[in-house]
Amino acid sequence: MTEAGPARAPSRSEIAERHRWDLTHLYTSDAEFAAAFTKVEKLVERLAGSRGTLSKSAQSLCEAMQLRDECFTQLERVVLYCGLSHHEDMSLTAGQARWDRAQSLTTKASEASSWFAPEILNIPADTLATWLSKSESLAVYRHAIDDILRQRTHVLSEREEELLAMA
Repeated sequence: MTEAGPARAPSRSEIAERHRWDLTHLYTSDAEFAAAFTKVEKLVERLAGSRGTLSKSAQSLCEAMQLRDECFTQLERVVLYCGLSHHEDMSLTAGQARWDRAQSLTTKASEASSWFAPEILNIPADTLATWLSKSESLAVYRHAIDDILRQRTHVLSEREEELLAMA
């Protein structure tokens, strides 16, 4: 009698299609994914470019909040796709490279938004209250803003938050 070696995991091609992840719900092609990745890169740049604008008006604050939401929503989709496609077959270097790029983009997005909470905290409380009461579009963000205000003692300066995001 011979001893059997350890069981070998089947390759992806050996697994029935019905048992594989269907990532086409996220992106239907590499070209669609590449376009989404580029879009997120541009959103990150726009977000970084809105630094210093939050205290100008209720509209500026609202637009920045909307931009931040769009940026991170699209980023989450990109990261999910990269993570799942990488874990389909971790022996493929293309999946690893895509995952690494997504992680790098996540760090850039964190850096690009690191100033957000400190800048909101520098807006006078009565100004924020007035804006929230008069702007329906900004009022949607009342909970998010209240959450930032609640965490005031845990928020560092803009530069310290940026350094933390870079780590």
